[in-house]
Amino acid sequence: AGQAAERRCTRRAEWVARTEAEDREAKRTARREREEVRARVRARLREAAGEEGPDVSEAMVSAEVVKSEEDAKAFGGDEVKVISREQLQKLESELAVSLEVQAAGVEESGASSAAQQAFEARRAEIRRRRDTLRKPRAAAVELLRQTVAAGSRMTLDSLQHALQVARDAVLEGDRDGIAGNGRWMVLEVKEIHLALAELRKVEEERAQFGARQLELAETSLRSSCFGRDRFGRRYFALERPDGEPTLTPTIFVQPRTHDVVGGLEESPPTEISINQLPEMFNFSASAGADDIESAAPAEISEATMPAERDISPQNWLCYDGEAACTQLAQSLDSRGIWERSLQAAIETYVRNMASRRIAHKQLQEL
Repeated sequence: AGQAAERRCTRRAEWVARTEAEDREAKRTARREREEVRARVRARLREAAGEEGPDVSEAMVSAEVVKSEEDAKAFGGDEVKVISREQLQKLESELAVSLEVQAAGVEESGASSAAQQAFEARRAEIRRRRDTLRKPRAAAVELLRQTVAAGSRMTLDSLQHALQVARDAVLEGDRDGIAGNGRWMVLEVKEIHLALAELRKVEEERAQFGARQLELAETSLRSSCFGRDRFGRRYFALERPDGEPTLTPTIFVQPRTHDVVGGLEESPPTEISINQLPEMFNFSASAGADDIESAAPAEISEATMPAERDISPQNWLCYDGEAACTQLAQSLDSRGIWERSLQAAIETYVRNMASRRIAHKQLQEL
């Protein structure tokens, strides 16, 4: 046991040293890249202004850098022209008129039938957009605005659905004559692209964080104590002793003893006594503990099945699963210093477990 603990201590020290070195290198790289981007943007602005143009201020450089970073994040660095719906309607009308004028010339030029068919198809498409897409576009723009306004409730599915609706309404395009030979979109579509890029970045960072959490769990030597409630009871989380990663949040609450009295005002429904804990936690059952009837939610496996019952003061409580631990956090009184800190620690723990599951799933798929 002592040698195993020593090995874990060594692995933990190595892990800490490695991750700190990686973080320092990542910060140096990010700082160097920011400086390079600012230098390129400053040179481009000075060239555009010319010798007799206005001086290029740092504020101008910063604004252009932000725009460049947005384009790089959302469009891979491609140049995109952003227009309003009114501009789009005007450009399509002008293009339709131009194509009508060109139609006679195409027929007289003796172009091949394939070229004439391609021209006719393009002219018919521009007519269709101009004459039939006003209402679908208005509905699509409203959906785009509602999706972005959802804020933290946005999901990849909702963003991708809104983007598909926008594409069906032709609110973005590429090399179709609207913006020359380049890519274009209305402002609301750009906001969806930016939100998608940001959400993907968050999920990527969350998966990276989860991977680190999995590595850290392998070096754990002791249980984690989240804090105490207003009655002095301590709340713990344990890693699995068999070396497998813990992926489901499980919280153990200290019994109510002679020096720890009271209880939660409103306890979550999933509680079990210490004698019902799964064998993987290596707890011995307390003498005289009552038998408990199982009433587990569907999301909890049989090996960690909780029960629905009042527990006597001599027994530990176990809250197993994300829903049960979230309810436990919500039942605490955030007006007090102890329980506010305990509530924040439990909520962070639940989020960390979710990150672990994402990272573990990605590792399984490799």
